[in-house]
Amino acid sequence: MAYQYMLPVTDYPTNNFAMMQADFGYLSVILLPLLLLFVFFSAALFLQASSRHPTLLWLLSGYFIYYLLRIEADYADWFVLYRNILTVTVVYLAVYWLFRPLSRVRLHKRRRLVVRGQAVETRR
Repeated sequence: MAYQYMLPVTDYPTNNFAMMQADFGYLSVILLPLLLLFVFFSAALFLQASSRHPTLLWLLSGYFIYYLLRIEADYADWFVLYRNILTVTVVYLAVYWLFRPLSRVRLHKRRRLVVRGQAVETRR
């Protein structure tokens, strides 16, 4: 594209640090750590809240790790992160609550109950 308009070829970095420095100057020294702290604390809250659902915990952990490991990212990508996280959480919990009544239908199995050293057959 630069050759077409006879402009000098420049490669601008697109990571959080460079973009915030270009947009906000020295204020980025304060804003970027605040953004990262927000991501860390919200990750901790989401992961703690999803600890009862291992699949959801796995999915959310993957989203947060992917966001934190991306090098070529824009500082506005955290909007995309939370959009994806909220979408996955809502869909997962809707499917979970939709199919939850089906999981209550189970076959009753015989269990052994030990009473004073003797095994007793019981039905639940």
